[in-house]
Amino acid sequence: MQLVVPVPVLLLLMLGVEVGCEDDGAERQRREVVSQAGAVQQLPRAEVELGGEVFWVELAFTRESRERGLMFRRELGANAGMLFIYPEEQYCSFWMKNTLIDLDILFIRADGVVVNSATMKAPGPGQEPGSYPSKGAVKYCLELNAGTIKRLGIKVGDRVELGERIGQIMAEPE
Repeated sequence: MQLVVPVPVLLLLMLGVEVGCEDDGAERQRREVVSQAGAVQQLPRAEVELGGEVFWVELAFTRESRERGLMFRRELGANAGMLFIYPEEQYCSFWMKNTLIDLDILFIRADGVVVNSATMKAPGPGQEPGSYPSKGAVKYCLELNAGTIKRLGIKVGDRVELGERIGQIMAEPE
């Protein structure tokens, strides 16, 4: 006797998809969080100069990449970060949902001038994440390892050199 398996079912089995198995909500949610935590974003990167140092930053210029940010990251390289790019200057507020590491953030106008900054703390177990707003309309927000702003002595009114590549990127319409 030969077993005949329909092609769609065979493909699902080959891909490791469980067919016909029920899953409780808690286990499904746990797998989704683990999957999200293990996912590596493939974002374009560019150089940013700040306080005489060069940082290689991931460019978050779509709504989805800005919403995800640095969630679930367990570490960030010494001269790494993420630059959030908005279609136009606007007031922004960040929070640390699902963020596992403390971060510094610079709120930056379109001309590269720092409007304000903050050190954002990763929430502990059972804590609500804090909110960190800009104090003016900004086009860019730069997240770096906590302590970087203090170490470099960056203050309001300083300039961040964003480079030509970043200036050419067009954010998706909101």
